[in-house]
Amino acid sequence: MKHPEFRGRPTEGTNAEVFNADYTTRKGADALAGKIRQAWLKVGHPVHVWVEQSTSGIWAVRSELVDGLPARAKVLADFQKDQLHLNWG
Repeated sequence: MKHPEFRGRPTEGTNAEVFNADYTTRKGADALAGKIRQAWLKVGHPVHVWVEQSTSGIWAVRSELVDGLPARAKVLADFQKDQLHLNWG
């Protein structure tokens, strides 16, 4: 399955821009959600990503990703893996 290239650290912007980014504000959470959505779309997987506000006022990014994969792709991958282990006799 094609997936976005994952990195352990940001590759864009200066250290100050990256490490001072506030993804807990509405603006920051929307920006992060957009980056996630675009990264998956770029490799052919539209994913549902949204932001919501907690009772404490912090904005959080939510998505349909399961174990880092789009939910539909995760279900299919698990099914295919299970099929490989079946003994068809």
